[in-house]
Amino acid sequence: MTTTNSEGKNSQEEEKLDNNKKEVNQNTKIVQLEDIKKQFLIRLVQQKDLKRIKILDYNLFGTNSEDEFYPTLIDNELCAIAIPHNKNFVVCGYCSSEIKKKPDLENNIADFGYINALCVSPKFSSKGLGYNLLNIIIKKLFNEKKVYAIYLHVQKNNIRGISFYQKFGFIITKEKPNYYYYLEKGTDALVMTLYSNNFTNDQEIDVNSITKKLENLTVVKECKTNNEQNDNNKNNLEKETKKNTNSCNETITKN
Repeated sequence: MTTTNSEGKNSQEEEKLDNNKKEVNQNTKIVQLEDIKKQFLIRLVQQKDLKRIKILDYNLFGTNSEDEFYPTLIDNELCAIAIPHNKNFVVCGYCSSEIKKKPDLENNIADFGYINALCVSPKFSSKGLGYNLLNIIIKKLFNEKKVYAIYLHVQKNNIRGISFYQKFGFIITKEKPNYYYYLEKGTDALVMTLYSNNFTNDQEIDVNSITKKLENLTVVKECKTNNEQNDNNKNNLEKETKKNTNSCNETITKN
């Protein structure tokens, strides 16, 4: 009986992941920017847009960002907003970013692009809007600002969101417990990073691999720590051996 229940549970989980994969592929179908521009005006954020952006944020997340955040969007070249051609008073979605100084893989301080917001109204979802807004900002950060890499935060339980970012080449690089503390129950976050050599806007999504990456995240950290410790032990042993050899040579020379 136990085996049957386990197999049934695994089967349900696999079916859920397969459904997620199909849904992600359907909702993130590639729509050319030229086609998007036929439906929407994509431009910089203006003062008059802030109130509607706040409403969009609240409707999507049940909360707003800090008040200081919204004025930084105005005329920001690293932010793009989408407005329907026939309804100038409606905000369909927006994507914003900023540049931060962080250590790179070689521990040198470098410019990183940070995607601090990507929001699309449910009324305009599944039209390729979020895909193209993010694509515009990514290309601007890499091509014009020459950033080392781009990173963002996503809820750990947001499989669809993780899959969406994987489509661009983002990879999971870190976990932050209780990052979304302002949500009702608090939610852990994953840091996802995109390096320029991984950037693609037509990458196959493997939703099944996401769960494995989440499970292996802690294991990888532990293995890395163990390897570093082993390297240190090896170096210390080599130094001690060399020291003893030199000592023996000195004794022989004296005799």
